[in-house]
Amino acid sequence: MNYLIFTQAGFEDAQENVLENNATLWINDGILSDKQLKALSSADITINILPILVNPTHEKEIFAAIETIETEYPDTELFVEYL
Repeated sequence: MNYLIFTQAGFEDAQENVLENNATLWINDGILSDKQLKALSSADITINILPILVNPTHEKEIFAAIETIETEYPDTELFVEYL
């Protein structure tokens, strides 16, 4: 299971599910604090910082990020933050 998160609010909404499902997290750079990164790493959550900052209101950027994840994880469920 993968989560694609663009904002701090989105992470806060998804955090419990990410931890419960031991999900893989794809997230914009600068969203997670050092404390959050450490806590997630300690919980064995795989964290992937998106290579480019995705504007959560720009559809083309969102689709490009989804395509990247689906290429790497073709048979997994993907939850995407939606604004």
